[in-house]
Amino acid sequence: NVLYASALRAGSIGMALGGRFLTGLGGPRSMNRRYIADTTPVASRTAVNAAFGTATAMGAALGPATAVLLDRVNFELDLPLYGTAEFNGMTGPGFLMSALWLVFAAVLAATFVEPERTGLEEQRRREEEEAGANAAGPGGGPVGGGGGSAGTS
Repeated sequence: NVLYASALRAGSIGMALGGRFLTGLGGPRSMNRRYIADTTPVASRTAVNAAFGTATAMGAALGPATAVLLDRVNFELDLPLYGTAEFNGMTGPGFLMSALWLVFAAVLAATFVEPERTGLEEQRRREEEEAGANAAGPGGGPVGGGGGSAGTS
């Protein structure tokens, strides 16, 4: 986001495109979905995924609305290590998101506790039960009637 916000100051369209490209890489939804699957019971997973989808859609809707508001702002700010930052409709979204991500990272680092992976454990139990039921065959005994465990010779 800082790269994107700094593109106007540098006069570089490549810098703006590179910053937007890198920003786009920062939202791996598959990781979020995996985390939801690992940490929520199967019974509530649909509701949790729906809430995640709703939050994602709200963010997608608020982004352009915020950009419209930021287009009305125009000021310069002297920042340490950066110099003079022009904050306007072109640079504002990048600077705002940079600040929000810094706050988010600080709050996350200070408060996040890894939850128990109940969803992952529940999935493992289900897979073990299914594997046991499949190995038992139609009569309840081992498949092949050899008396040994499945997969051994």
